[in-house]
Amino acid sequence: RLIHPDDRDDVEARIDESHSGAITDIECRWLHADGSSRMGHTTIRNLLHDDRVEALVLTTRDTTKRYELEEELRAVVETSPLAIVELEIDGNVRRWNGAAERLYGWTSSEVIGETPPHIPDDAADDNLAELRERVLNGDVITGLQVTRRTRDGEDLQVLLSMVARHDGAGNPVGLISFHVDATERHKLEERLRHQAFHDSLTGLANRELFTNRVELALAQASRRGLPVAALF
Repeated sequence: RLIHPDDRDDVEARIDESHSGAITDIECRWLHADGSSRMGHTTIRNLLHDDRVEALVLTTRDTTKRYELEEELRAVVETSPLAIVELEIDGNVRRWNGAAERLYGWTSSEVIGETPPHIPDDAADDNLAELRERVLNGDVITGLQVTRRTRDGEDLQVLLSMVARHDGAGNPVGLISFHVDATERHKLEERLRHQAFHDSLTGLANRELFTNRVELALAQASRRGLPVAALF
């Protein structure tokens, strides 16, 4: 009678699991004397074989405030115009908000618990495993330009920021990443770069590009102690 009716089946299933001797944890709602419910983190220990106890022992820590904060955070994430992707510590998707659905094309129900589908296998501009390790060790990644792929196979240039997510004890348990579509900006930068180094009428390389390449060749030759020749 102490467990919320909607959570009793889950708690009973975890109690059955605990008979194997394993310590089992579950988040569930407990009924309060005033008629309200409280969220609690419950640990089930099987001490039936302990002559001093001979019982299943349930210890519960009130996590109502944390749960309420998480619900508020969930609402903020879901309504954010930024694409937000949260990963578990093993790299699988934990949360995928509406903006991520619109940016990449996959729905949250398709990706939750799965390997992130928007990271191309041939992506050479970032190393996700290395980034994950850095962030879990306390680094914050801000505005890193990477290539990501949509469900339709289109490559996007994305500005990626990443921070670690921690549990109540301060231990890193996952990653939260923020994605800004910079594809159009990247295309504009490429056009401007091309215009700066090519003739607007012929499309051929101009003097600026020639000077740039000569300076680069001279610098490389100087470092390596090699001669340079220019052919016309």
